[in-house]
Amino acid sequence: MTGVGLSLFLLVGAVVCRVPPEPGVSFSREAYAALGFVKVHVLRIDPAATELTLVRPEDSDTLSSVARMEGCDESLACFNGNFFEPDATPLGLMVSGGKVLKPLRRMNGGVFWIDAEGRVHVHGRREFARKVKLKKDVQFGIQGRPLLVREGKVLRDFGPDLSRRTAIGIDGDGLVVVIVAPFPTSLNALAEFARDRLGVTDLLNLDGGRSSQLVVPAEGDSASVVGMPVAVGVRVRGKGQR
Repeated sequence: MTGVGLSLFLLVGAVVCRVPPEPGVSFSREAYAALGFVKVHVLRIDPAATELTLVRPEDSDTLSSVARMEGCDESLACFNGNFFEPDATPLGLMVSGGKVLKPLRRMNGGVFWIDAEGRVHVHGRREFARKVKLKKDVQFGIQGRPLLVREGKVLRDFGPDLSRRTAIGIDGDGLVVVIVAPFPTSLNALAEFARDRLGVTDLLNLDGGRSSQLVVPAEGDSASVVGMPVAVGVRVRGKGQR
């Protein structure tokens, strides 16, 4: 762990709250000290038992909290997705149900995606553009920045900037891991925590700051992270769930 990560993200306890998993989804709060007491919210999602889809406000020209987006009150979980412009235009690739809703954007960062067989991947943007046949291979995809961890390596020193965070990645068992940090932390600390404590092999940063939010309806307020209105949410539901 780097000096920045160590100073900002000291472990003071193991898992302080772990609830029995819903089918395909488990939720926990990990306790840390980072200039005070911090709980980092963690979802582990089995791609074989669930489906990830992108959801937007009813009026695509407006913003909404994730909790108010379609179907999130009946989902296994919902969290925020892409960065977006002030006019509510999402930035970067959006693929949901095999349909390309927004094309790949030329920006530094990476792509989290799931193929038609339910296998989970994280690629850098250029690697994705070079190797992946978008319309043929991708069932779900979302673009973010920066790419934090690739094949078990924290990619660089991201600096000491502190903010709330949302990130998505893969662990060594092939599960989707979503991390929502409701209190400010650095990208280095987030990346090192994900790799060292959660076994994450690849991790992509999504929109953060006031955009970071999480809803796990079965767990109510204990799993809720409230944020400002956003342009895109990610909904997790069981296979076959409407």
